[in-house]
Amino acid sequence: MLKITQSSMKRIFVWDYKQDQYVRKDSTCPKCWKAQYIDGMRTKESKSQAMGVYLEHIIGVNPDARITDLPRKAKGIKTADHYRIDRQADMFRGVVAKYGLKLDNVQVSLTVPWIKGRVELNGTLDILDIIENMAHNVDVKVCANVTSDFGEFQWAEPEKKDYMQAKMYDYLFYRKFKKHMKHVFLVFDYSPQMNHKEIIYDIGENDHEQIEYLIESTLSILIDWHHDGYPTVPSVDDCRYCPFGSREMNAYEKKIHEGFEFFGDRSCEDFISKAE
Repeated sequence: MLKITQSSMKRIFVWDYKQDQYVRKDSTCPKCWKAQYIDGMRTKESKSQAMGVYLEHIIGVNPDARITDLPRKAKGIKTADHYRIDRQADMFRGVVAKYGLKLDNVQVSLTVPWIKGRVELNGTLDILDIIENMAHNVDVKVCANVTSDFGEFQWAEPEKKDYMQAKMYDYLFYRKFKKHMKHVFLVFDYSPQMNHKEIIYDIGENDHEQIEYLIESTLSILIDWHHDGYPTVPSVDDCRYCPFGSREMNAYEKKIHEGFEFFGDRSCEDFISKAE
């Protein structure tokens, strides 16, 4: 059974806020995509991803998280960022109390069929709560600095963000229960200022159509990749956390080409050698 998730579609499409539409990324490695989303191979988390999973674990949102601690210095001493995330856990508890959130329903899976017996759509909500008779999808995010507007995953300018996750989860929820959700993002950073931000996303009238377009487009692309044998297409974004490569140190502690040990794929090795 093929499972389509918002994260799998984000590897192929990116939100262009200027055009107000999703466009295909310049490059996506079919082999890397298949390894992660069909074969189930794990990829290396980025620093912010690891921080996010760790925070979810210590606040009780993801009790079965695969990351329950962060890399430490000599003699087990926590890094400054580690201490800051621990402090942000206290900030989260304050936000929970402020809004009266309950953590009774965490890691809630939503699944709906797309092609019976062959393709299904899936999403996992961090927190699902009912507030004032309305379902709330509360998602916990972590970034280096919420005031920075650099990169695809910035939170300084919410109007430029890609809210595919909220759109997908709302689509799944509506397909199952014929109701929309309110979507709340609780964003915490590990900067010295230990900022946090609360962002509400309201579902637009075309959001569900966008999701259906992305699903159909993804399946069409997968058919082409399948016919081509899921070829290798090296790129900085894909090779950085490729499941076919390993790093001697954490991904965020070295430049992209350092510490890699690629095997079984000459084109990957060629790409890395050119980067050096």
